[in-house]
Amino acid sequence: MNNKSNDRDWMSGFGGANNRADRPITASQQNAQVIQLEQDLKNERRNQKRYTDEIESLKKEIHKANFTAFTHNTTNVSVNEGRLPAVPGVREITENDL
Repeated sequence: MNNKSNDRDWMSGFGGANNRADRPITASQQNAQVIQLEQDLKNERRNQKRYTDEIESLKKEIHKANFTAFTHNTTNVSVNEGRLPAVPGVREITENDL
């Protein structure tokens, strides 16, 4: 009887006889883990695509906002005149200056 008690104490240092980490994983458990990892990867890729699209959309909005700073002062931008609206902080050079 004393020998069985020593065996139990010896096994307790390794997590005991009921430690699931000592058992090999079954094929069904492995398949379930693979399926879960594939689903997680699919969700991560979907989120990555969504974030990438959102970043591109925000970049376009910033570009539009930067461009409207040049045209918000004048309402008449004429392509036929060949002149762009005045740019704040930039001095226009006339023919007399040349």
